[in-house]
This record gives sequence, C-alpha cells and structure tokens, in this order.
Amino acid sequence: MTHKPETKALGTRRPGNRFRNELVDCLPALRRFSIILCRNQPSCDDLVQATCERALARWQQFKDGTRLQSWLFSIMHSIWKNKQRREHNQRNAHDKLRHDNHFTDGEQEVFGKIELSEVLSALQGISLDQAAAIVLVSLDGLSYREAAGILDIPQGTLESRIARGRIALGKQLESKASGNKQEQQNSQCSTPKRTLCEPRGD
Repeated sequence: MTHKPETKALGTRRPGNRFRNELVDCLPALRRFSIILCRNQPSCDDLVQATCERALARWQQFKDGTRLQSWLFSIMHSIWKNKQRREHNQRNAHDKLRHDNHFTDGEQEVFGKIELSEVLSALQGISLDQAAAIVLVSLDGLSYREAAGILDIPQGTLESRIARGRIALGKQLESKASGNKQEQQNSQCSTPKRTLCEPRGD
C-alpha cells in the first residue's frame, strides 16, 4: 500500500505533519513576541494559543516558499491589534456612558552577551512600538521590510522606532546594571565582618 505525499490540495482540511512540526519550532519566537505585545503572562499565553489556532485553521493560506515565522508573526500582530481596538472601543463606550450619566548586526553581538531574560525585561521598560520593532529585527532576524509588513507601518517608521528604541533599551540595561551593582554593594556593607580582636563565641 502506497502513501500519498501530503499536499495542500483543495479539500484537504487538516494540516500535515510538516506544517505542524514547523509551527512547533516557531513557538519560542512567538512567545517572545507575545511577551513584548502583552506584557503579562496570562495574556501572553492566550495570544500564543489564539495565533496557533488561527494558523492551523487557515494553514492553506500559507504560501510555500515563504517564511512560516513571518506569517505567524503577522497573524499574532493582527489578533493583538484587533483585541486592542476592541478594548479601546469598549473603554470609549464606557467612558462615554459614564460621562453621559453625570519590537543591526551589532545588536546580535550585544544581545548575545546578555541573558535573554534581561533583554526581555528591559524591553518591557520602553515603548511598545519600539520594543516590538527591536524584537522582530534584532532578536528574530527579520528584515526591515518583513518587520514593517508585520507591524503594518512604513519601513522608514520602523527604522525610526528601532533607532529610538536602541537608545531607550541601552538606558534600561544600564539602569538595571547599576541597580544590581548597588544592591550587591549594599548587601556587602550590611554583612558584619569579623575582626581579629572580636571574641569567639566558644
């Protein structure tokens, strides 16, 4: 009995193993991007799950020969942006009712010397637009054109966000490093030192 190769022929309702495996491989990058967008763990998990569900439901829309990761990022950003829009409209409606009632190559080297958790933590201290641009280009290696397409902005705007984001990120990392150093110094100063003339507690 021969097995037919997996194809995207019309009428095939379920994605093949290859697509599923590649989707799993993209999960770490999706989680990084979702952390920058949501900035809290529960929303991050929900966004990753929603992205995977939509990708699996619309897998036939993925074009062979293109980057699956970029396609998934586009889906994730679209879901997040629509959620933000809905929440914004809900807030406006609520406020109105209440009123009526009364994310360079050099960056890869720099990031490579810093723990990823430190970078992600520092990215949450800068503006969301800048953080999203930096994550897509500097951490996930997308081109400016790809990242601009995902964020639905002109490439010039993306470049501007990255330039300003680098400065802001550098200040965040410097501030965190200074804070950690000060904590270490305070800890050392608060630890009593035993002197030679101090009596032993025999």
